Amino acid sequence: MISLLGLAAGCGSGGFAGTSGAGGSGGGSGDDASDDAATTTDGGGQTVVLTLGSADDTPITGITSLDVTVTEDGSTRMVPFAHDPQVPIDGQGLVTLSLGIPASLSGMVIFVVDARNAAGCKVATRLITVTLSPAATVRADVPLLGLGDCPATDGGAADAAGPGPGAFAGCDPASPDCPNQMLCEVRCATREAVCTASGDAPHGSVCASDADCAPGTQCIDYGASGCAVKVCRHFCAEDVNCPQPLQANIGKNTCTLPFSCSDVAPPYHTCTLACDPTAGAQANGTTTCPAGLACLLLASDNADCACPPKTQIKAEGATCAGAADCAPGLACHLEGASQVCRPLCRCYADAMTCGAPKDDCPMRTHCTPFGDGIVYGVCVAD
Repeated sequence: MISLLGLAAGCGSGGFAGTSGAGGSGGGSGDDASDDAATTTDGGGQTVVLTLGSADDTPITGITSLDVTVTEDGSTRMVPFAHDPQVPIDGQGLVTLSLGIPASLSGMVIFVVDARNAAGCKVATRLITVTLSPAATVRADVPLLGLGDCPATDGGAADAAGPGPGAFAGCDPASPDCPNQMLCEVRCATREAVCTASGDAPHGSVCASDADCAPGTQCIDYGASGCAVKVCRHFCAEDVNCPQPLQANIGKNTCTLPFSCSDVAPPYHTCTLACDPTAGAQANGTTTCPAGLACLLLASDNADCACPPKTQIKAEGATCAGAADCAPGLACHLEGASQVCRPLCRCYADAMTCGAPKDDCPMRTHCTPFGDGIVYGVCVAD
């Protein structure tokens, strides 16, 4: 199993049963609640325990159901879970799901968790890829990405449509109609979006203020996360809005990052800043990230220049509980009964085998793909 920036274990398809628990809501708390509730089917033998959280620690509220979609060997199943809308999903890890899986299932799995409100609108989502561990309880943190584009609900009835559910008054940063090449600046303090003077610095450029950034972008300050750098980020509503990097070997920019204020999550998103997350690029300073940010994997083939968690410091060979433990350039890899930080490498997988040999891995190791990933892999012993 490989954990990618909090993406960790999942489950296989076929004959599922699922239960959920939430601390403070009568279901106990943490893993204990999940273990007590876990069920198995088809003979049992494997259990997956998922701990749900918010990717940016902003509480996700109003959730009434959680849909778990699992794809394995081309077969897809969906397991629904009811959820108490009074219990928010936040960074405390109090909401857990347990799934029982037939012992016969094995191999790579794609696993999607969708959170929905009373109107059935998808509030948050996350995709993870995993390798099953036979006859073992696999535990995973699932940091949900808030989508922010659902109507507010009141007893199941959606509010009237407006310029964008939850959007601040003013211009739309993803489709700005500001005059004279001005940019649409989202102001958290006053909860408004205002046309203001722009510069010419494109997506991914270091900035001092919004006035440095080109129209369609805004100067994002990473100081509160512990990184002393500000970077212009491009707003988006979908992937097509994102400018693409000139380098062909570092993946694409995608519209996946929620824009959050300290006390509210408006329905805005910004584009990722594609980069090279491999250990070699980290060591050589060739990730393409602005100084002060590290290249971190968001999913198997999707990397972003970001401010790494303070816990992300463990070196190659150290034991780990998830990707948030391993230093940039490393992945948390399951080896036997333990998880170990191992170097990320470039793979270009074909039929689950890495392509032409690369010099990304240390001596006596080789690059192997993970999950449904094509571009990147992890260095394992020969």
